[in-house]
Amino acid sequence: MKNLNFILFILILFDSCNQNKDIINEKFVEKLEVSSYKTPSKYGELNLFILSSENDFIITNANYLNYVYKKYYVNSFKNFHSFLSEVLNQRTRLDKKKFDNIPFKIFKIDYPIKKEYEDNTFKYFFSKYTTQSKFEKGKLLLKQDIGNFNKTMSVCYFLYLNGYQIEFDDNIGIYYVIKRESIF
Repeated sequence: MKNLNFILFILILFDSCNQNKDIINEKFVEKLEVSSYKTPSKYGELNLFILSSENDFIITNANYLNYVYKKYYVNSFKNFHSFLSEVLNQRTRLDKKKFDNIPFKIFKIDYPIKKEYEDNTFKYFFSKYTTQSKFEKGKLLLKQDIGNFNKTMSVCYFLYLNGYQIEFDDNIGIYYVIKRESIF
């Protein structure tokens, strides 16, 4: 009987470890789904990381995803909410050719950054690549000496996976790191 209990415990533990955790929760998807390329919402401009069918990552926003959904995927999903949930949680990959008429960025994961993320705690990774703003109290910034675009976006992606939004201020050339749950 003890062996059976132990085996059941191991199976339950194994099953709970294998369940995929959503990157973007339903509450956030509900905020994003009101976005439209015609009538943007305050959440519609947030950077979102989408997995492409070519294994690249597409950086876009909910307003543009609404356009892509209506133009190419409206018949493939029940509604925009289910489309967002599937795409944002990387259960569905999108063809990057569908983004040709709208602004987006694309990058590949930098493997040394990925290895560093996988080999260390998130706390270590987070502290290595973020810093407090010297000018705005309580604001977190991405450190500016990370390297090329793929390296920088790879760091941003791993922060994104852990509940952070990364927003670029093109006026002063810095990336803000914002806890996703603090946005609403």
